[in-house]
Amino acid sequence: MTKRKRISLIVAAAVIAGLFYVAVWPFIVGGSKMQAFCQSLITDMPFAQVRDLAERNGYRCTAPSRDGRVLIHESRSFGRFVCDAQFNEERLVSARYQSND
Repeated sequence: MTKRKRISLIVAAAVIAGLFYVAVWPFIVGGSKMQAFCQSLITDMPFAQVRDLAERNGYRCTAPSRDGRVLIHESRSFGRFVCDAQFNEERLVSARYQSND
């Protein structure tokens, strides 16, 4: 095998591995990671702390609705895995994991 073919194979393998990591991996581990995150939230946590924890884990939060509902999701999985958090007066009341399959 020539040096050029070896380099081409290495580049192709790197591209395939990168595509797998970006396009497939979030769907494989996203559910369990979101479920663990959602279960780690403690009742009575302030909204700002929950938002900061979500951002540190790479998740995004929706703005609180009028009834205090906030959806925490990972954008890489296109909202498939969600933590549905309910707040009352800026304090966490409940957090429930959802899978949008």
